[in-house]
Amino acid sequence: MTAQRATRADPLVALESELKRRAGVSTAAALYRLGHRADPLGFVPRDVCTWRHRWDDPRQEYRTLYCARSPATCLREALADLRPSAKTIAELQALYGGDADPRGAFGVVSREWVRSHALVAAEPWVDGPLVDIDDLEVRATLLRRHAALVAGHGMDHLDTTEVCGRVRAITQAISRTLWEDGAAGIRYRSNLDNRPCVALFEGRAGLYPIGYGTTFGPRSLQVIARKYNLQINVQSAPDELAAYEAPPTDKRAGPDRRQSTAPYHGPERRSGVDRRASV
Repeated sequence: MTAQRATRADPLVALESELKRRAGVSTAAALYRLGHRADPLGFVPRDVCTWRHRWDDPRQEYRTLYCARSPATCLREALADLRPSAKTIAELQALYGGDADPRGAFGVVSREWVRSHALVAAEPWVDGPLVDIDDLEVRATLLRRHAALVAGHGMDHLDTTEVCGRVRAITQAISRTLWEDGAAGIRYRSNLDNRPCVALFEGRAGLYPIGYGTTFGPRSLQVIARKYNLQINVQSAPDELAAYEAPPTDKRAGPDRRQSTAPYHGPERRSGVDRRASV
């Protein structure tokens, strides 16, 4: 099957290609961030931070900005928590039989959520290394430093399964250690589709918008919903992808959020060393 036919056959591939085309991104080094359209590339305001994500700071001193190589990964990560759990489906089956319709347990994506979010292509700036958590030597070093914690959770090793797992005490401890060592962020893989992601640490990294982003509508989300059994509670729209213009910056300067503790609402300029990262 040719690449063109594959794009037509898989609506998720078609969605990703369209997002990249509308963003005007030609480089494979671009990152994508799904965020609130008021500031999709900014750190989540502190007053609404949950501090429960994989690489969040357990001491709540620095925030973490999550982004991915793929627009589809951003959508998967954002919608994954709305999937009905195995326990919920099993309980429905126990009550109504094995053929019970589990739609009552589906998550809901509201019209407001769709209107308030945007996907934006970005390029990172960093002031420190981005640590690759897939590196065996990195994990061996982290295991030595956190042996008691890892053993206390019944684990023998710090393998990919553990760093991609849901034991936040371990992953957040790793985040804190790397931050104290001067890291600007962590390279890792999504546990939903195994595609590359990056977590950037506040004060040492951020994102430049490049090109245009997109907002999206119900037909776009249905592509993901069919894979996750989600109920999409929005009405059909004739144009499910709409252009979103991120704050403009040139390639030698960009929004410096290193000292920011409030949402970013417009471009700031900085000069000096170009710290855009190759990730």
